[in-house]
Parts: sequence; C-alpha cells; structure tokens
Amino acid sequence: MYPNFCTLYNLEITELTKCRTCRHAHYKPKIGREKTLLKYRKLRYFPIIPKLQRLFMSPKIVGHMTWHHSHDVVNGVMVYHFDGKAWKHFNRVYPQFSVELRNVRLGLCTSGFNQFESFAAPYSFWLVILMIYYLPPGMCMRLNFMFFYMVIRSPNSLGRNINVRLRPLIDELKQLWSSRALTYDVLNFFPQIKTALIWTSNDFPVYGMVSSWSTHEKLTCSYCMKNNKVFTLTNSGKTSFF
Repeated sequence: MYPNFCTLYNLEITELTKCRTCRHAHYKPKIGREKTLLKYRKLRYFPIIPKLQRLFMSPKIVGHMTWHHSHDVVNGVMVYHFDGKAWKHFNRVYPQFSVELRNVRLGLCTSGFNQFESFAAPYSFWLVILMIYYLPPGMCMRLNFMFFYMVIRSPNSLGRNINVRLRPLIDELKQLWSSRALTYDVLNFFPQIKTALIWTSNDFPVYGMVSSWSTHEKLTCSYCMKNNKVFTLTNSGKTSFF
C-alpha cells in the first residue's frame, strides 16, 4: 500500500512504481548495499476461501451448514435469519443461488477502537470480521466461526479510504459470486459453492464509511431520506432527530 492509503498494489497495477493519485513512490530508497526493495506499507489479510473449504471438510461441521434448510419452521414466528423478510426477498431475487443448499451467505462486521485510549496520541485499530449465517444460532455467534479477515491500523480516521483496504475482500467475494469455488465435502464430493454478502453490521459512523453515505447531515438515514423529523440545535448547530 502507499503511505497515504490511497491505492493498493494488486491485480493490474502491481508493477507500478508510483501512485496514480498522490505520485508517492512505492518502494523506499535503497540504503548502502541493500539488494531488495522495501515497501512503505503492507496490507495483511486472511483469505476466506480456504476457511470456507475447511468448514465443508470437517465431519462435525458440514452437517450444520445446511441447517437453514432442515430446521422446523413455525408460521408467523421468526426463529432465525431464514424466517425474515430480507432472507426470503433474496431467495426470490436470486432463485438459482437459493437452490444450492451449500451456497453460503455472509455478514460483514467492522469497527474501530483506540488501543491506547486517551493516554497517547490517537491511533485506531479496525477489525474486519465475517459471520457465517448458515450455521445454527448456537454456533453462529461463537468465536470459532467468526472469520477474522484483517486488522487495519491507522493514525487517523479511515473515512472512505477503508474501501481501499477492503479491496482484497471485494475481489474474493466477486470471485465467489461469479465463478464459484471448488471444495471438498465429506457428504458430497467436490460441490461448487457460491457466496453472497447480504448484511453488514456496524455502528452509524462506520456505516457511512463502508457505504460511502453521508451520516452527518439531514439525510443521514438512507431509508427515511426526507421523511424524517430533523432539526438543528441553535446553540451547537448539531443535527438532531426524533
């Protein structure tokens, strides 16, 4: 990555030596007899495809990956995500995705915190975690099944630059949606699975960063838009809502 967090070296721009946006050099100047070029910043992440493959390779877990299809349904009662309107709407829009029981639906959770609290200069750490919504309720929220994807370190607020850090995740999700991933299932040999990211879970400021929606003005809510009771405080000038 570039020091200004504006561009990520990957795919078609791997061979560039300068940033197209800020024109900053990719590598540090050589000192003495150094033979290798050192990069200013690196982005480390844990791919999700191998983690999904391990779930289907485990005899103890693979049976739970299709629990959403075999669980008892109570009319008019929402037991889990599968009974909600959003899940059923996704089934109607993408029926081919819903036919394959092993296709996985994910949720993206991210939030930042200051590791040093107020005793030092602000320095934020951002955790990016993926949830598996096909598992039963007793397993979905366990730490063992929360996929830790990456940690983002930044001395300043990420803002919209968080999308630059999430580029590897976006590329993987596009691959899993369009071309499928071949895996090994102990119950059914070598099924091809697809993956969809259907939800994000975060607080309101991070919601604005991830979705590039302004959460600081009168149109803060992307659902209510102008149909809200909003006013501005005369003393502080802050926007408030009912």
